[in-house]
Amino acid sequence: MNLLLLSARPEDVAFVRTVAGFARANMIPIDSIEKLAVAVTADPQTTIFWDADRHDASTSLGGVFPEAIVTAACKGKIPPARIWALTEKLCSEMPGGLATPEKAEQPVFHHNIVRRYSAGLPGIIGRLVRQAHDGESPAFEEYFPPDTAVQRIQLPDSSKRRPAVDAVQSFLGKMGADSRIAAKVAQSCDEMMMNAIFDAPRDRDGRAVRNSLDRNAEFSFVQGEKVELLFANSTDFSGFCVSDIYGSVIVETILKYLWQIFLQADYRVRKASPGAGLGLYEIIQYG
Repeated sequence: MNLLLLSARPEDVAFVRTVAGFARANMIPIDSIEKLAVAVTADPQTTIFWDADRHDASTSLGGVFPEAIVTAACKGKIPPARIWALTEKLCSEMPGGLATPEKAEQPVFHHNIVRRYSAGLPGIIGRLVRQAHDGESPAFEEYFPPDTAVQRIQLPDSSKRRPAVDAVQSFLGKMGADSRIAAKVAQSCDEMMMNAIFDAPRDRDGRAVRNSLDRNAEFSFVQGEKVELLFANSTDFSGFCVSDIYGSVIVETILKYLWQIFLQADYRVRKASPGAGLGLYEIIQYG
């Protein structure tokens, strides 16, 4: 697997080179439009890391790759899931933004990395790159150093959701996390568990059976049903994973939410009906 780097920034070069090591890939610096076109044609399975701060459409030479050039080179060849935009701040906060609906029917890229290159980030990104390439998700534990302790909390009924959320927030506080960030992480964790408890369950005909219930309702799960929360904390990162037995979350649905949130600065949470947004708006906004 190849990683194409469309950036001459030293910090990007160092970061992507380390990511390539974790992804078991070759990093290839690209400094011209011609090289980009040749590389994409030669290897449609490649992954691209792109300096998206340099997106002035009037500039297309000297190693600068505006969005129009990246789009033209990748159209029909490199899917957005394998394009990573490197920026100084979130693309949604950039003047003029990127990939507005008027300019693209779908996002040019699915991933936006803000240049806060901490020590543990290349390992996580490298595994995500591998996942996007191979289509297989690494086990949750594989995103952390080998000696990282993983806490498992199994919910036997809906009443244990709130204590689990409180436990996550308390743990982060004890680890020295900022209280506001700890609260937002716990809120996102709560959204994930609510999805597993209320939105995921389906009957034999595939119909949702709990999505109209009050989110504070207390009830026991059906026989064989379980909702599990995994939580891990390392020097650089904390992470959580929520799983259920239904597998009803569809990748295209998640991407639809991400794209909608990414494009609409004035996005508002829907009040009329509960959905499976998974707290993605909050996650995006708080990085």
